Amino acid sequence: MNVSPKTEKMIQELNFDPNAKLICCAIPLGSIFWTDEIPYENFLARGEDKEEILKVFAIRISYWNNEKISFEDSALWEKAKSKFPRWPIFRRLELTPCERKIHEDTQNETEHIFDFLISNADTVNLTENNGVTSFTAVFDLEKEDNKDKEQKKLKWW
Repeated sequence: MNVSPKTEKMIQELNFDPNAKLICCAIPLGSIFWTDEIPYENFLARGEDKEEILKVFAIRISYWNNEKISFEDSALWEKAKSKFPRWPIFRRLELTPCERKIHEDTQNETEHIFDFLISNADTVNLTENNGVTSFTAVFDLEKEDNKDKEQKKLKWW
């Protein structure tokens, strides 16, 4: 796992907190995490090595979802565990029934958000880098058609 010295130091300073707050994160994660697993609030969205960090979170989500883990992902997971053995992310490999429900609800709501954005945007671009998908959705607010969209009430909004 290749991260900057700054990110490496921040992750090494994290400590497991059994009372950490569970956070639902639609974007960029589409799942849940705990406050003790990241050094600051916007780290997953704006951190220097966010793609590499997001990949580790994505692998854990794959474990939670009982998905097949690729050789490359397994190697990255083991490398991260070896480099950061105290990182709290490795202490939460199994979910309680309540946590599982919140995780699944967050994944479902995230799918609804992306379905809306993709089906209503004027332009959508998806890019993948190291197993992490990024997207942009552009809405032309000057188009007559988009004025009607503003009136729609959405379940998740």
